Amino acid sequence: MTCVLCEHPPNSLQGSMTNSSLNAQDSVFAHREMLHGCVKDGTLSEQVLSALLPSGNAIEYERQLWDYKLVLPTLNISQKPSEAALEEFNGAICEIIKDIVAFYNSYGGYLVIGVANLPRKIKGFSGNFDCDDINKRVLAATGQQIECFYRKFSVANLEKLDVEVGLLLIPQRLDGRVPAQFIKDASKKISGKQAFAKGDIYFRFADSCIQARSSEDYAFLFTPNRRRFSAGLSLQTSPVLFSSMGDRDPGFIQFVGREEYLALLWRWFLDKFISVKLLAGIGGVGKTALAREFAEQVGRAAPFGFERIIWLSAKRQYYTAINGKYIPSGKVDFSGVEELLQEIALQLGASESEVSVEIGREALMQTVIDSLRIIPALVVIDDVDSLGPEICCGQVISDTTIGSCAAIFRS
Repeated sequence: MTCVLCEHPPNSLQGSMTNSSLNAQDSVFAHREMLHGCVKDGTLSEQVLSALLPSGNAIEYERQLWDYKLVLPTLNISQKPSEAALEEFNGAICEIIKDIVAFYNSYGGYLVIGVANLPRKIKGFSGNFDCDDINKRVLAATGQQIECFYRKFSVANLEKLDVEVGLLLIPQRLDGRVPAQFIKDASKKISGKQAFAKGDIYFRFADSCIQARSSEDYAFLFTPNRRRFSAGLSLQTSPVLFSSMGDRDPGFIQFVGREEYLALLWRWFLDKFISVKLLAGIGGVGKTALAREFAEQVGRAAPFGFERIIWLSAKRQYYTAINGKYIPSGKVDFSGVEELLQEIALQLGASESEVSVEIGREALMQTVIDSLRIIPALVVIDDVDSLGPEICCGQVISDTTIGSCAAIFRS
């Protein structure tokens, strides 16, 4: 991601920036929206600093778009650091990397350097912080280019003394990009504390940088238009995905638990090498309910340009816990591989003449692939084991410990 470094804000922001002190005190929502506009415009200027340090004083609270820090980790460049000093520096710099990633994944924002926390007071920071180095370290830690910018300013504190403070601009991740995920462990401090671990995803929530764990966390990260602010009431169109899921299973009452499995399914979107997920287990453990809940969450989020959700099932009967018996399914979508491919292609807009089963399996597969390139979709196949062991993942399905399974794949 690139971010334009602006010495002065655009004219459209000049008026709101001039009144930043008023916004901070009288309209926290307008103040927040204004700062978010500055982040998106790449503004790094005196006006931004005055919005974060109005009248030479720090705002009493921190929120999604800014954080105050007393210092940034630096090394004494005049002499070679000791092993212990280098270890402590690397551990401390990883804390800053975590903050950068959390801000980037959420709304972007600013780190104001040189402000003590308790009491919150401008102390100043004159260290030689290397922004280019931190950008390289973020790239090495996440595999994503997050281009931050750093600038020093001279401000007068409450004692009317001129002190130097730093301002670090962190850009916001675009909706079309996956959240930044750590691809390696953080360096440990001497105390053994570690800022992040491989596979962690962090985002900004209120005044904290927290690790994504729940399906709601991932829905926030993946849903377009969720990561924006508006000072007033506004009508925003919600994405709606076409879906062929139909009614819920007759025995379904309420989805409870399985949060860790839902989170794992959301994390699957970050894996660019695996486009299929298999949910397997003995009959009645809730595979269909889990797949259904995930598909419904994806339908509400509409991430990554998905246009529809296709749900196909070979299930011939459902078990209803209330009645304690099986009841026949109202609709069976396929009974073989060719019929399955045909149904997927038809739901993606192919004509019946194009996907006749007589054209053969390979031709049907190519038609499905071509159609998914045009219409991105999440496809759920329930009771996929009905197709037999000749399909992919057949070794798993034919295992005698597996009663039934569902497959989910994305284009």
